[in-house]
Amino acid sequence: MLPATDTTPERRQVGSETARDTARHGLVVGLAAAGLAAIVVLHHLGTKPLWLDESVTVSVATRPLHRLLSVLPHQDANAGLYYLVMHFWLRLGHTTAWDRGVSAACFVATAGAASWLATRWRGVWFGSAVALLIVTNGFLLFYGQEARPYSAAVLLAVLSTAALFWHEDEPAYGPYVLLTVLLLYTDLFAALFVVAQAAGIVIVHRRRYGSLPPRRLFSCWALIGGLTAPLFLLMTLVERSQISWIQVPSLGYLELTVREMTNGRLGLVIVLGLAAVAIAGIRRLDSPRDRLVLAALAVACVAPPVLLWLAGQVLSVFVDRYVISSTVAAIGLAAFGLERVARRSVAAATVLLLLLVVVGGRAVLDLERAPYKYEDPPVLVAFVARHTLPGDAVGFGSPGLRTVVDSYLRPGTAFPVDVALAPGGQAWLQDEDYARELSPALLVGRLASVDRLWFVTDPLDHGYPTSGSFFALRTSILRSFQRAATTHFPGIDVTLYVRRSGHVNGRTT
Repeated sequence: MLPATDTTPERRQVGSETARDTARHGLVVGLAAAGLAAIVVLHHLGTKPLWLDESVTVSVATRPLHRLLSVLPHQDANAGLYYLVMHFWLRLGHTTAWDRGVSAACFVATAGAASWLATRWRGVWFGSAVALLIVTNGFLLFYGQEARPYSAAVLLAVLSTAALFWHEDEPAYGPYVLLTVLLLYTDLFAALFVVAQAAGIVIVHRRRYGSLPPRRLFSCWALIGGLTAPLFLLMTLVERSQISWIQVPSLGYLELTVREMTNGRLGLVIVLGLAAVAIAGIRRLDSPRDRLVLAALAVACVAPPVLLWLAGQVLSVFVDRYVISSTVAAIGLAAFGLERVARRSVAAATVLLLLLVVVGGRAVLDLERAPYKYEDPPVLVAFVARHTLPGDAVGFGSPGLRTVVDSYLRPGTAFPVDVALAPGGQAWLQDEDYARELSPALLVGRLASVDRLWFVTDPLDHGYPTSGSFFALRTSILRSFQRAATTHFPGIDVTLYVRRSGHVNGRTT
């Protein structure tokens, strides 16, 4: 990427000794960071129930391999690599904590690898700062304790970045292409992170050296684009509807996303200040590679959230977790800034680092105190089981709610019959994410003998399904049944309807 510099034999010997010391220090810092990350991520790994998206992960990943592969062309192809890993992981066990084990391992590996790389690159102070900022980042921890692909994407983003800047004068081309392709097949939205890094490199080369990066690097980017183009086309042309639920993001949501990445308002203010210090000192960096890295981090931190938010004004694409890879760029910028401050005052840099750790520690404690993520399905299942009567039926406001409730139905649990489930329509038999429902015409016949009907719905549905077979029968069902009670649970409502006196199949008898 840059011209290599010649050294004398004496300098090479001194350099090799320094490299060995740095490698040894990097190993110590990396192992310490991984150990601390393991303590943090494992502490409450299995105490919160799986929420809807995690239940979908488990549902799809535990299907026979040919079923799993047949699902991906229809749903979640952008997380296909993660599903394949989970398929083999879940063959070894199945508990709430185990289901999240891959993500937890990736969180630990991210802390260890990033701090090891940072120490080898810029010394113990820099590596230790990176380690502490990762371990106490609530946003990264949240997804490190979730059975979804985002923690794996963060790890691959770190490794891809390391390969891009592995040598002083050029990338480790082969590993960079491989790791970046794996990243995009784990989280396609990380393409914004990769493109932003490339833009940062091009900008520095043009402004500092008056030339473009070497052709071989452009060849790598072209190869990455070619290898991931099928996934991009599939997600754009076939699976675009699966994110149609996303609403137009407000400016406040963008601000919230950035605050999540930096542990709140105080953390955001400090990180912005440190990032400004780091960028202001880019011209004084001794190493050309350091300038490239800092520029790549700056663009990769800012561009993905802003560009995706702008795209979200037209398309349904902006969700905070889709730009999670930018969090590690923000951490890198903050560490750069801390190092610049430390050159003038170690005490001031230490105070700022400790303040960030305290702010992050508070975010971590808030996560640990939360009894659930988004929904609390075990509580709902227990409530319905206590109040159900023989002959009761249940319907779901969305196929995802059916999946999350099914994941907590244990053998012998008293629970209403899923009256809308088609024969052979169980999820594990399908080539889609979810189970298959009866047609409205057939559902009418099943409801003929039902006197009490439970609906499990999203709170925004106001007690009645807004899609599926039940929605198509809304008029006739509300003519035959009347609402008795609605009970609210975190993220889910359950509503009991009882048959009106003298009404059968919508007819008065």
